[in-house]
Amino acid sequence: MKVFILLTSLFVSNAFALEAQVIALEAPLLQKPQLNSKVVQLVRKGEKIYLPSEYDEPNPNHPKYNPDHRFEAYPENGFYETLDKSGQPAFIPAKYVKVIWKDEREFSQDLNPWEHDPTDYRIAEPIPDGYPLVPKNKFKALVSFVTGPDEKNNFAYGSSIVKEDFSNRYGLDMGWLNKVSWDPYDRFYFGALATIQTSQAKIDLFDERKTTETRGFVGLGPLLSYDVYRTEKNRFTVLSALMVRYNRSIITQKSTDTGEEEERFFSGWSFGPKFSGLYSFRNAFPFTDFFIGLDLQVILPHTTNANSGTEVSTLWGDTTSLNHGFNAQMSLNVGIISWN
Repeated sequence: MKVFILLTSLFVSNAFALEAQVIALEAPLLQKPQLNSKVVQLVRKGEKIYLPSEYDEPNPNHPKYNPDHRFEAYPENGFYETLDKSGQPAFIPAKYVKVIWKDEREFSQDLNPWEHDPTDYRIAEPIPDGYPLVPKNKFKALVSFVTGPDEKNNFAYGSSIVKEDFSNRYGLDMGWLNKVSWDPYDRFYFGALATIQTSQAKIDLFDERKTTETRGFVGLGPLLSYDVYRTEKNRFTVLSALMVRYNRSIITQKSTDTGEEEERFFSGWSFGPKFSGLYSFRNAFPFTDFFIGLDLQVILPHTTNANSGTEVSTLWGDTTSLNHGFNAQMSLNVGIISWN
């Protein structure tokens, strides 16, 4: 009996003669070479395990070494076979192991190949406030640059347009958001959004008039955001707001025939929903995400009226207002979101 045990021990020692070191904090030994297989044992970082000697190839310095069959960094199925503490066959993911080759192949794998060990469940100190619960009072503040094509709608001049040049809109969005109390997953935020945008259009008319329309608006409204997707590095957020806008236009007309020139102001209110999708790069700066996204501003029909009469009626005719129909404006949004 003793002879049998001794022979068995010698056989196992020879069969599993290749040493390897666990380089993950806590690596699983699996019943089968599959990630969803039953875990039969956990081995800690620094522990040694033994692999079948068949994994080894001849030493590269050996005269008969064939470089065409040199050992690969990982087996094809991604697992090494080993033994658990009861001596039964088990399998360990190859990425959690560094094989001790005792030759130049030692340099084929680092002892710390990850930026973050995937098996390391420990939390670095200091522990975040409120852990493991999400703090009740959380907020976000956003600032972004906005640009997009302008609304191609102009004053009714009573003459054919010979040439027109509409610039892009440029502006700034500013928002403040607080975490809602009924969301335990820290995805919904509610707050307010303010925006200011401006643009310009130059128009030449058939009757030798040249006009410049300088447009702008300020808007304010409630804002709701939801994080649809998020990882440690990225986040995709959808936002919706109902904006109330104060619109103002300054129209300057000049007749190249008579030299007459006049400037008039038009103003009015409008409202409509605004929808946004933002893709954020998290922690681009301390406590700050950088984002890029698209906005869709829906503008319902409205009118802006002249603030005063005219002294040169030949330039304006009887028209005293600008009518704006239903419109939707797309904008590019680039900015930052800071959070506490």
